[in-house]
Amino acid sequence: IDGREARQTMNTEFQTDTSLGTPEPQIDAGSALMLIVDADRDIRHINPTLAQLLGYYANDLIGQPFPLMRHRDMPAATMREMWKLAEDGQVWMDPMALRCRDGSRLWALATCAPVKHPRLGNSVVMMLMRPSAAQLDAAMERYRWAHNRISSWLDKLSLEPLGLDHVISW
Repeated sequence: IDGREARQTMNTEFQTDTSLGTPEPQIDAGSALMLIVDADRDIRHINPTLAQLLGYYANDLIGQPFPLMRHRDMPAATMREMWKLAEDGQVWMDPMALRCRDGSRLWALATCAPVKHPRLGNSVVMMLMRPSAAQLDAAMERYRWAHNRISSWLDKLSLEPLGLDHVISW
């Protein structure tokens, strides 16, 4: 059974990822999935069910950098905030968009807490659950705002003339 089939047999509800037009997996209501990331941000443990939802086997993801799992809809600034709080010994909680193997996204309400793991040292434990509709809507609005702000800034940058004519006059 491949990852896509596993997701379809495990979940009967899907959202549509409008950017891809593909079914979007969801965490079953009441389920809690776990991920452990070490200080180097490499995945050290992943719940097999979570790996299947993402379209992988758990062993495929062990040792891989966690940032590769960030879906493009999840602003990098939000992830930096999460890592900063973990480094400061604080808990972070917010919906998170994870990238599935096929490019779709898995939305999860993530609670990320720093821990001192007996073998791994300083690590971050992530407990992932299904976000409520209100939590997901609020997060998507914040993330959309962040993307629009960055896009607007980049558009302004590309439209501004270099203005070298008045600087270089022979």
